[in-house]
Amino acid sequence: MAGGGGLPPPPTGANSDSFVWVDWYNRLSKYLQAGGIIKWNQIDFTGSDLASLQTRLHSSLQGVQGGIPNTEEYHLSLSQYNTVASLTSVVNSFNTRTGTVTLTSGDVTTALGFTPYNSTNPSGYITGNQTITFSGDATGTGSTSVTLTLANTAVSAGSYTNANITVDSKGRITSAANGTVGTGSVTSVSVVSANGVSGTVANPTTTPAITLSLGAITPTTIKPTGAITPVTTSGIVGTTLADNANTGSIGEYISSTVNTIGVTSTVSSNLTSISLTAGDWDVEGTAVSTPSGTTTILYQLAGINTISATLPNSPMNGLVRPNSQAANFSSVTATKTRVNISTTTTVYLVINFNFSGGTCMADGIIQARRIR
Repeated sequence: MAGGGGLPPPPTGANSDSFVWVDWYNRLSKYLQAGGIIKWNQIDFTGSDLASLQTRLHSSLQGVQGGIPNTEEYHLSLSQYNTVASLTSVVNSFNTRTGTVTLTSGDVTTALGFTPYNSTNPSGYITGNQTITFSGDATGTGSTSVTLTLANTAVSAGSYTNANITVDSKGRITSAANGTVGTGSVTSVSVVSANGVSGTVANPTTTPAITLSLGAITPTTIKPTGAITPVTTSGIVGTTLADNANTGSIGEYISSTVNTIGVTSTVSSNLTSISLTAGDWDVEGTAVSTPSGTTTILYQLAGINTISATLPNSPMNGLVRPNSQAANFSSVTATKTRVNISTTTTVYLVINFNFSGGTCMADGIIQARRIR
């Protein structure tokens, strides 16, 4: 056992359950209970695995507290030691003060080289509206709003005739004076033909004399403000080419023909129809009856109407009373009717045949001409 009554070194070469180890554990327990601590100089490390702290690796010591808990560092690794060892200087003063230094406003002012504007520096602190003065091309002064006055130029206010003016780089007129009307001479005059008007020029380079001629005019739209009155022997020339007027033009023609449809006696029905666009139209039609060999026709009615299967009121419908012989063909013409419409409308050729003794068929045509 080490001197001073210390603990002997831990036994070696014996099993952990041998009497030697049991005796050493008992001694260790009594020693701890008696003193409460173990002094390093009272432990003999000879023969133990901690024979010398000097040769221990960092990994064996990093869990051992190196000083006061939570305030002093643990043992350093090699890389940590090298980092600390590389520090060559330490900040230990600021602005002639050493130890723990608390920065003051004076430190900031010294570092900036001037005193910032604040409530403690009233001489440079803006506390209200300041007076601003403008000078130069526009002048004025004020603290809340400023009315600027544009500086006068050398130009006198007034009106100028055929003015000669000078403008500076700022867009201001710096001089103005009355000028004279330009003079010159016409060196040549010519006439360009357009819209059916042509002409000739005599003496075009000296004393021009212009003669105009009106030829054929082909406008796309004519909007007269008054009545057009042609001479009694002339007017709008009609076509000679056996062609058709364009849709929407005066003279447009539309028709529909139907062949051999059955007819019910005394019942008004549509024989055929056409669709007319907005305009003023003349419409007429013809219906032809074809009775069977035993059929006798008493009368035939036909008319133009915009109401389906409805005869117009008399006298706008045609009436035929053929002879009473059986199987006698006959036709009836619907009175020409004006259809003046502002939107596309269907127009019907309506018939009503009264017959007996058999059946009757009907053919017909409806035709319309735009008059305006």
